[in-house]
Amino acid sequence: MRKHVASRLFTKAPLACFMLLLFGAARLKAAPPGRRGDLGATGRFWHITDLHLDPTYHLASDPTKVCFSSKGAAATGAGPFGDFLCDSPYSLIQSAFLHMDRLVRPQDFIIWTGDSPPHVPVDELSTEIVIQVMSNITQTLLQHFPNVTVYPALGNHDYWPQDQMPTSTNDIYEAAANMWKPWLQTDALETLRQGGFYSQLVHSGLRVVSVNTILYYGPDKVTTNMSDPAGQFEWLEDTLKRAEQSTEKVFIIAHVPVGFMASFRNTTAIRKAHNERLVDIFRAYSHVIAGHFYGHIHRDSIMVLLDQKGKPVNSLFVAPAVTPIKGVSEVYANNPAVRLYLYDTDDFGILDIWQYYLNLTEANLRQRADWRLEYTMTDSFGVKDLRPASLLKLGLSMWLPPASTFDTYYTHYMAGTSPSSSASFLPSPFRLHAPPALKNTHLPAPQSLPQHPPPCSSQLVVSHFLSEQTAAAADANPEHSAPHPTQPKHKQNRTRERTRTEDTSQGHTCAAGREAKTWQPG
Repeated sequence: MRKHVASRLFTKAPLACFMLLLFGAARLKAAPPGRRGDLGATGRFWHITDLHLDPTYHLASDPTKVCFSSKGAAATGAGPFGDFLCDSPYSLIQSAFLHMDRLVRPQDFIIWTGDSPPHVPVDELSTEIVIQVMSNITQTLLQHFPNVTVYPALGNHDYWPQDQMPTSTNDIYEAAANMWKPWLQTDALETLRQGGFYSQLVHSGLRVVSVNTILYYGPDKVTTNMSDPAGQFEWLEDTLKRAEQSTEKVFIIAHVPVGFMASFRNTTAIRKAHNERLVDIFRAYSHVIAGHFYGHIHRDSIMVLLDQKGKPVNSLFVAPAVTPIKGVSEVYANNPAVRLYLYDTDDFGILDIWQYYLNLTEANLRQRADWRLEYTMTDSFGVKDLRPASLLKLGLSMWLPPASTFDTYYTHYMAGTSPSSSASFLPSPFRLHAPPALKNTHLPAPQSLPQHPPPCSSQLVVSHFLSEQTAAAADANPEHSAPHPTQPKHKQNRTRERTRTEDTSQGHTCAAGREAKTWQPG
């Protein structure tokens, strides 16, 4: 996840409009670990992502020698379950699976959106080591959940050298297909071997489509000038068309998400042209797609896909990571997290999120991993479900003063943290998020808010629900502004600009406060 490439603001028309929602947690009581409840016609599935196992992690007298993933930085808060400057020790991953094991039901399934190896220099790994780490995680999942199907997606670290995902059969695609045979059927394994993607029916009416978005990832030099790497766009359209003909609904899973990155203005994680093509496909088959599920960012965020008329048509979810790692210069980190989704078994719309986390500092001090319920989405934000219309309405409410949900988010977002002490994480019962850089959007004035904002056909607009007031707060407190997850501050070339884009085709103006950036891949 640690390497990124920048992309300038999109100008090719037409493009979908997104609203990106970064959700913090309101304080709530944790559900008993064994709570079941009568959910009626409700299905469930788990989401794990970005485990990043560091096999070198160990407690050492020299804090610079605790883990290779700290890259020589002193892991002064190291304990039995990890450190915020290190990737996951095996004990942390085991604790996450043990927590899930107590709650999982036979009808549940798991989506696993990639990135098993650690964030270490390329010469510390090899194809063999990457395969071994992936195999270790796979075997651990099989041991904990022998009767639960897992649907994996490949991440940018699930290859060596990292990010350089090829467009044809290779040792890692072959190894993945072999180790995931207990979960995947023959036709799924065939396309996995060929291009790192697959489709499989979960049960009658519901299909998982695992997209290899690393083929579109900026640092992947192998696919730089390819319009359709590995023929995945053609395959995806054909798969969605067949699902439509079979009256199936589809869950899209992938590692790198579409749209802008959660923490930075106008920066996409995948290339501009590929992002536009994916958006076009997803919008065309939005009536077939019941939800999107991604990882890579390590942060908890949600997006809403609008069609060309501004109607909300898809909900997109980015899950927080299991690994707690942060860069030395980053102020904020995430505590380890896993989540449970609830969905309607009639139309497969997403109903709720139950987000679980581990207070890492507390776990290390107590020598015990007490995973807790951080929040449930519907209770924390007073929404009836997580369908696109509900999420868009919630996002728009953040723009209306007084935005109490925004204030709650921002309060907990900043609570109990400092740039120098991992012990500062202890007072907060909430998993923390890296502070986003923010930009305004094309939304009309609060006094004249429509049911949904007008579309911007001239650009892809991703808007954090955290508004310009948060950007102003960050500007006033520069110590609260974290650098890009993969880049030290000296590599950032930042310019601030205020822009108005005239959208003559739609007869309205899209206004955006933007922070343009260029990056050197880390």
